[in-house]
Amino acid sequence: MQMTDFPGTARANAASFVIGDKAYVTGGSTVSDIDTWQYNPATNAWTQKADFAGACNARATAFSIGTKGYVGLGLGLNGGCKSFWAYDTTTNSWTPVDSSPGIAAYDAVGFSIGDTGFVVGGAVAPGAVTEVWTYSATGNVWAKRQTTYPGQALVEMMAGVAAGRIFVGLGTNNPTGGLTDRFDELWEYIR
Repeated sequence: MQMTDFPGTARANAASFVIGDKAYVTGGSTVSDIDTWQYNPATNAWTQKADFAGACNARATAFSIGTKGYVGLGLGLNGGCKSFWAYDTTTNSWTPVDSSPGIAAYDAVGFSIGDTGFVVGGAVAPGAVTEVWTYSATGNVWAKRQTTYPGQALVEMMAGVAAGRIFVGLGTNNPTGGLTDRFDELWEYIR
């Protein structure tokens, strides 16, 4: 069944996160995609929220912890960013949080488990990142994990958490490449 179409401009590479029973979408393929939207599946309706306040909203990374969604990295008018912003669903506002100490990358995958956000991989010019970083919302601090992502794909991956287990995979190692640059492997991350 088709749901209500997204009311913003059509886009790819948007950042999304879920809080409670609602999904949030911001950013996209271009730096002009700063609008943030909330989707409520119970009413099949979209509601516009506060615009993303960061400078790098194209091809950004996102995850959620508690009542906040975190969006960062990505591309802006001046290239890549390390900054991260928290969207507070209770105040409908964006606040800067501690910037990622890793490499300014885009197309990384983000996810969370409990009160910890994870960022894996990402693209840089030229090449890709294999690092795994965690973010603690309680301490507003990043930590580099003592591991690297072993898969072939490092950008445009997917991640999921099921029954407390973390899965990362699929994706590509060349965002402009062809079918031979796409991968079907799936990895479990052991904390």
